[in-house]
Amino acid sequence: MDKKRGLLLISLLVLMAISTYLPHFSYKLPYHLDEWDHIAKSIRIQEQGISYFTNNTPIEIGFDLILLIISKIISIFGLDMVNIYQFLPAINIIIISLILFFQLKKEYNYWLAISSFLFIILLPSNVNILGIWFYIPIMAGIPLIYLILFNIDSAVKEDNPKKLYPIIVYLFLLAFIHQSSFILILLIICIYLVINKEFLMENKKYFYSFSLLIIPALITIIHLTDSFQDISNFFSSFIWGPISPQINYNIIYLYGTIGFILSLIGFYKSFKNKKLLAFRIYYSICLISILIFPLIEKSIFSAYQRYIYHFMFAAIPLSAIGLYHSFKWLKNKTNNMNKLLKYTITTLFILFIAISSIYQYSDFKSKTILYEVIDSDEIDTLNYLSDYPYGVVLAPIDMGIAVKPITKKHEPALTFFDWKKTENLTYFYNTNCDEKEEYLYNENLLPDISEHHFNSKYNRDNIDYIISENQIDCNFTQLLEKTESYYIYKTKLDKNILLKINKFEEKDNIIIIPSSKLSDNFTLYAWVKPNLPTSGIIKSIYGDGYNNGWMIYTDKEYIRLNWGDGENKYYLLSKEKVKDNSFIFVALTYNGDFNLYIDGKIQQTQPAKFEYEKINLGLAKARVGRIFDKPAPHEIINLNMINRPLNEEEIKKIYEKGKINQ
Repeated sequence: MDKKRGLLLISLLVLMAISTYLPHFSYKLPYHLDEWDHIAKSIRIQEQGISYFTNNTPIEIGFDLILLIISKIISIFGLDMVNIYQFLPAINIIIISLILFFQLKKEYNYWLAISSFLFIILLPSNVNILGIWFYIPIMAGIPLIYLILFNIDSAVKEDNPKKLYPIIVYLFLLAFIHQSSFILILLIICIYLVINKEFLMENKKYFYSFSLLIIPALITIIHLTDSFQDISNFFSSFIWGPISPQINYNIIYLYGTIGFILSLIGFYKSFKNKKLLAFRIYYSICLISILIFPLIEKSIFSAYQRYIYHFMFAAIPLSAIGLYHSFKWLKNKTNNMNKLLKYTITTLFILFIAISSIYQYSDFKSKTILYEVIDSDEIDTLNYLSDYPYGVVLAPIDMGIAVKPITKKHEPALTFFDWKKTENLTYFYNTNCDEKEEYLYNENLLPDISEHHFNSKYNRDNIDYIISENQIDCNFTQLLEKTESYYIYKTKLDKNILLKINKFEEKDNIIIIPSSKLSDNFTLYAWVKPNLPTSGIIKSIYGDGYNNGWMIYTDKEYIRLNWGDGENKYYLLSKEKVKDNSFIFVALTYNGDFNLYIDGKIQQTQPAKFEYEKINLGLAKARVGRIFDKPAPHEIINLNMINRPLNEEEIKKIYEKGKINQ
């Protein structure tokens, strides 16, 4: 490559980097929620080491490792991943462009390779289809996809099976960076080899090494499917439906009408010249998937939105071929013209392609526009919090996604991915201290409906810090900092409390307690206004059967505790009678024995005679309120569950204290 061509190449790469970086001129932080989420995951890998890999899904974990490696490198220079992330999309597009340039130059020529840059620089991006503006798993996988497709073509064309070895490495890496891309490209390779079965049969021994791909394939399948036994469920795991919000795009219009036409020309020319078969398969599968999705609302192996970007990257080399041959045709037609006219027509042709693409590029729906995840004051607030010991942070839901990346240690209670809980979080910020305390103990309690439950996915401790726009003057909070727009509070909560519900207003309430929080010993107590003769108070289920557990209910004028292990049934009965429609204090402790208390006095003690199972569902479930259809349920208030058995003196103190308020 001569000096002038080298200078042109460098200039175009700089231009592409600048155009990709363009959105970050006004916002220096990651734009997309996925970017923040993967930064957080890379920090957790560093914190937890090898245990992270055993306790978390391997889906896209390769991308998180890439971020961890980058963060380690930049930390040498005193740089931070959150602030450096803005440059990663531009760096990635340079890598993609260089791979494409050198491969096309090798296959065709310099000018055809250079022309591919035009179609990369005009690729559309938005928060729905994602794209080159973001550094995310699918974009990190594109360089590998290009290397795989060019190498398989080269291996067959040159009859060089040794070129299969790097393909295996690229596929292995892709499997852990972006699983759906791995499955799609593996399908393309299989189709390619069926078409070139002679090459496959002649070089069988070289394909034995492909068996290494069984490892990531099995890992992917296991984590994408729930069961190998249910065939219908197994196959449905590879079928993608609409997402929210679902936007169906006109791919011709989105990619650019001229660019699309040129890709069809390139498809025909490469077919005629027997070149880029892998890209033609890639292009065809993606285009078919995109076109049929609006009709059946289903896609296989990858989401509709991802197929859109796969298609555009498949189209780029074909569009470059189409553009090159169009220039050749134009050159032949203008051979007899003077230089000025020839250059004018050629320039107008290039401008027409660029302007038509840019015009369509700017026409996006409002739901896909970029938005700033957090602002400078929120960053300052989280930086203040980073000075305090590790804890779980309850913050406005849009700020939650940045808690881990900025503080480097704290965990968010909720992030933008928990958007369905926004209403409950809003309720927390606007309610009184009693309701706030209840929410904190129960993490994401739903106080306005009948189902009270924990989110067992995270296995968190109780919330340690609260970030609030409004002042919280409650006895369980301690003000730590006041920034320009936010208050930072430390919570003062009893870590032994598993559950705290002030009042049940619905007839049927369900509580789910994460098994990680439920020790072998516990205490449950509440103030109950019985509705005689028979009505349920609380029912608990351990394991996966309704018979494995215990139930407290009224039996005529007594409080009765039933329990069993599915085969054997046991019970104990209170010594004292209870009054109808009058509050009593009921407490149950378990430490291998069941101990029943009424109004602070021990009633009976009996050995449980079996161990509760806390496996399978991984949850202990309790149904509070009405168990039978009639009569009407008890009124239950101040229900608490503690992860240790209280003694008789402690229970009596709670009774005496609560009695004043009844």
